[in-house]
Amino acid sequence: MPSTSTGTRTHPWHGVMVATTLPFRDDLSVDLDAFADHVRSLIDAGCDGVVPNGSLGEYQTLTDDERRRVVEAAVDAAGDGARVMPGVSAYGSAEARRWAEEAAEAGAGSVLLLPPNVYRADEAAVRAHYAEVSRAGLPVIAYNNPYDTRVDLTPALLAQLHEAGDIVAVKEFTGDVRRAWEIAERAPGLDLLIGADDVLLELAVAGAVGWIAGFPNALPGSCITALYRAAVAGDLDTAVPLYRRLHALLRWDSRTEFVQAIKVSQDVVADGSGGPCRPPRTPLSPHARRDPLRERTARRARRGDHGRVPPLPAAAVRRCAAHRGALHGDLGRDRPAGREVDEREPVQPGRPGLRQRAARRHGYQVHRTAADPRPGVAGARRGGRGVTVTSAGRGGDGSAGTRAPGRSGVAKRGGRSGVSRDRAWTMDPTCLARGVRTGSHQ
Repeated sequence: MPSTSTGTRTHPWHGVMVATTLPFRDDLSVDLDAFADHVRSLIDAGCDGVVPNGSLGEYQTLTDDERRRVVEAAVDAAGDGARVMPGVSAYGSAEARRWAEEAAEAGAGSVLLLPPNVYRADEAAVRAHYAEVSRAGLPVIAYNNPYDTRVDLTPALLAQLHEAGDIVAVKEFTGDVRRAWEIAERAPGLDLLIGADDVLLELAVAGAVGWIAGFPNALPGSCITALYRAAVAGDLDTAVPLYRRLHALLRWDSRTEFVQAIKVSQDVVADGSGGPCRPPRTPLSPHARRDPLRERTARRARRGDHGRVPPLPAAAVRRCAAHRGALHGDLGRDRPAGREVDEREPVQPGRPGLRQRAARRHGYQVHRTAADPRPGVAGARRGGRGVTVTSAGRGGDGSAGTRAPGRSGVAKRGGRSGVSRDRAWTMDPTCLARGVRTGSHQ
């Protein structure tokens, strides 16, 4: 995995590139001084670069002169043009090429380009569009956002564009993490960039080398230093809990009101640095603006206090063995994560009761396993027909969370039946890339 430190980045588009919001004054004129300060603050916080004149920068509402001056201000404030990736999307290919040429003149290191978005272009038109803009001479990063453009840059089409030499990377916004693997198969040399904040961890695990990011506008420390760096380094013990704590906030990046939401978050954590949006975007509704979960997450993340993670419901048995062998204590210490609880006999599904069905709706798999007579196996008791195995209770002695022999279902704890809960949560890395929700108590 390439380093995301600017000094050792292999290419200008690697690492954390923040799609910058654009501050407006009360009269909705562009505040270039505030924008330059914002760019400098992001660089100082550890981001690798900025992406001005994207959707977050409300480029559709800017005049040609404003759009040009925003790029110049970004290059000056960043201190190195390689840190700047201007958006050059336009209705026509000739206009998009002109914006790319002006970006090159300003000293930018790469450009971000949507496919034609005036109409639903076919593949031939898409190929011609990217070929035209690539003639400006700067590396082109394709932006795949079929929800807004109605043009899907499929892995097969991306492979054609890359083979022709017209793109070097793709900002993948579909949210379909399966595409990461297909892109790697069809176009091994094409760099994958995370395009939506709420799939950051999944795409990082799948091999992304960069992130065109939204919420680091408001939370550069928590999002960049703590979460992204841990994710690309494979430090899931750090990344997964933090990702879960921030996800309620990061999901706003994929909503229609993402520009307003990120600017409001900037207002919450940085004393009004977000400001208004230009029409036709309207302010968030009072209900959305007062969203307590968003505000609480933003404030905690800003001060580095993410609070206790609320417990997830846990089924009696995970399909995967506990991370680090926590479920089976010493017996599972050397087992790779993702192995079945008991390898000697096949696991049989229990009869789905009401609480089992509820657990499955949360993404867990409930099953029974054969009784294990070995001593020291946490959460297992000998029995005639088998037992439902659970993780050890809070005391760690293996006594809590175990049903009576011969009965299936979810765990009983302290005489009360129900889905077991605990305080901490980790995700099994072998299941993470497949999108399987699993975990262990630690």
